[in-house]
Amino acid sequence: MHELALMENLIDIIEQSARAHDISRITKVRIIVGKLTAAMPEALELAFQVLTRPSTENGSHGINWENAVLEIEEREVLAQCPECHKQFKVDDLSLMCSTCNRPAQVISGRELQVDYFEGE
Repeated sequence: MHELALMENLIDIIEQSARAHDISRITKVRIIVGKLTAAMPEALELAFQVLTRPSTENGSHGINWENAVLEIEEREVLAQCPECHKQFKVDDLSLMCSTCNRPAQVISGRELQVDYFEGE
């Protein structure tokens, strides 16, 4: 379950940014997870709940996460053909362009990032 380590890193990033902006309480977090990361949203949600619990000693160095909400946007894997510039959704991990049968490049689906967070 690499999601625990992934969420731990995201929480560290959020806490660093919160401290830099004098935010002491996080109320909402929105993250973007590309399907190529193989991170399971349910496992990320569970890791978020565990790592932001008030009683846990994990993370939260001076940041209050009580009742914080996690929103996850899953991004599909999209590719673009460098020859004909057609963009298409990758369903079967085949990166061949269906129009000109050339290898395409992934343009979306590798993301794992904080979109934004809200706090006070």
